Amino acid sequence: TALLNQTGTDAPVATVLENTLGGTVVWTYDSPGVYIGTLSGAFTANKTIILCQSLLNTNGDFPDAMRVIRNDANTVQVTSFANNSLDAGANGVLIGASLEIRVYP
Repeated sequence: TALLNQTGTDAPVATVLENTLGGTVVWTYDSPGVYIGTLSGAFTANKTIILCQSLLNTNGDFPDAMRVIRNDANTVQVTSFANNSLDAGANGVLIGASLEIRVYP
């Protein structure tokens, strides 16, 4: 469970509230609004649940959004969108965004 913050073309910074994954997820920047979290072998197929929270944008008007998917056993992908547009990813949208990744035995 973590809060994500991201600016410019930097990788997101995770403020970890609780870690039950057995290791630290390493975040990298992929492309505008797309970020990859990597932890080798951590995200087991059919046992991984990801929860995330939509956000208000920095203007406080239209909601920004984020989508998180499990790519494979090693990576998850976060995509952030601005101004309620799901057409293209946007940087600088993740401001205290909540993310919880649960992997069940």
